[in-house]
Amino acid sequence: EQYIENPTGPIHHEDIPRVMEKWRTSISVGEPYEAEMRLRRADGEYRWFMVRTEPLRDEQGNIVKWYGVSTDIEDLKRAEAALKESQRRLEEAQRIAHVGHWDRDLETGRITWSDEIYRILGLSLQERDSTRTEWLDIVHPEDRQRLSLAIEEMQRGIRRFDVEFRIVRPNGEVRFLHSLGDVIRDERGRPLRRFGTAQDITERKQAEEKLRATSEQLRSLSASLQSAKEEEGARIAREIHDELGSRLTSLKWDLEGINKILSDSGEQLPELRKKLETMIELTDETIDTIRRISSELRPSILDDLGLVAAIEWQAKEFQTRTRIVCTCDCSMENVGLNRKQSTAVFRIFQEALTNVLRHAQATKIDIRTKQEDGQFVLTVSDNGRGITEAEKSDVLSLGLLGMKERARLVGGEIDIARSEEGGTAITVRVPVARNGGC
Repeated sequence: EQYIENPTGPIHHEDIPRVMEKWRTSISVGEPYEAEMRLRRADGEYRWFMVRTEPLRDEQGNIVKWYGVSTDIEDLKRAEAALKESQRRLEEAQRIAHVGHWDRDLETGRITWSDEIYRILGLSLQERDSTRTEWLDIVHPEDRQRLSLAIEEMQRGIRRFDVEFRIVRPNGEVRFLHSLGDVIRDERGRPLRRFGTAQDITERKQAEEKLRATSEQLRSLSASLQSAKEEEGARIAREIHDELGSRLTSLKWDLEGINKILSDSGEQLPELRKKLETMIELTDETIDTIRRISSELRPSILDDLGLVAAIEWQAKEFQTRTRIVCTCDCSMENVGLNRKQSTAVFRIFQEALTNVLRHAQATKIDIRTKQEDGQFVLTVSDNGRGITEAEKSDVLSLGLLGMKERARLVGGEIDIARSEEGGTAITVRVPVARNGGC
């Protein structure tokens, strides 16, 4: 005891109380003694040793002396410390990332979870034992069948376990998890264990839902603004056509009347007559301009005769203005689209023509309409240079985003591909309105 308790002895002062307690217990019962302690070497360095001693007894069973051996375990202690530090860092990383790991022994059915799994599931760390049935009880009822199928497919080697699902914590809170896993097999290919990870992705899911809701709100707002824009355009077109157009027409008649009076009177007022003729020409040009602006805002033919007639009219106007030949195969009596859908398709058609003029370097455009599988289909194809993959990817470059958004707002879709003549073919598909349409 004096050797052990000696403050200047070889035993580290922090280990003396523990070593003394063990030594006295061993002495009192006469049992072998074993203890880990730090001992100072001759060079002053402390190293960990495992000290084991046993009593030597005489023939009567009395302890004569103690003998033992000291084993240097410094490297083992350092390895243990490194392992503990690694485990601590792993647990901390899992806690920060909300990722835990699970391990299922397929022979015993026992599941081992890391501490983070318990935290994710909302369970206490004391609940260390779990079976597959208990695990599935935590899973949201609507996701259990899908999760079981994923487990079976992993077990049979069909595919790696990779699934998102919901759990219900004991307090009723629903959380979203993403789990990855695989089967560990022996050298004969027999499954031994299933090992994997589970990550709490609830915050990500909530952010995605908020983003989706915001996106829907923006799309709804875009649709409302688009509708308001069309309505306002129609109103302005009517006012320009009905009010300003009629007034200019009346003015033209008055000017022509004055010119006729001057001609009939035989008075020689050439300068006045020349000015009147110039004013009449200017009035005609202004009336034509007003008609064009009114048609661009909202072509009356779209409301009066329907979508197909408006497409044919726009094609003729485009051909006259650009010299690009437009052929129409648009023989349809009933398009089946409502007013909102017809407006969207017509605006997409106008944008498609604008793209041909600006980018295609085409000399010919083919326009076709038909009904197919309950959808109205419009195809605009040209014989130009064709759209590149880069241009298709950069939807903003050719106004494709606006066209696709217009189609989406009325439940439709747009496909862009190479035309038969090597140019570009834009196909618009919109479901036929149930209530008929125009």
